[in-house]
Amino acid sequence: MKIITLTLFFIVLIYFQVKGLVKQKEWKELFVYTLLMSIGILYSYGVLLELSLPNPILILSNLFKPLYEYIFNQLLA
Repeated sequence: MKIITLTLFFIVLIYFQVKGLVKQKEWKELFVYTLLMSIGILYSYGVLLELSLPNPILILSNLFKPLYEYIFNQLLA
């Protein structure tokens, strides 16, 4: 039942968002919206199905850690 509810939620959300983007011919925004929404949908279904998923905070932390260390060392040096 949860999967059906989540699917209907995404269908309604996508319908209203995409309708406006197509009507205004915002193709770049539509591409970015589709990409981000796809990631969100896949992650939502993964959480719902209790799959072992990586924590997005850890991914972002590892991605920005070298930049943080560089800036922090420059300010203290």
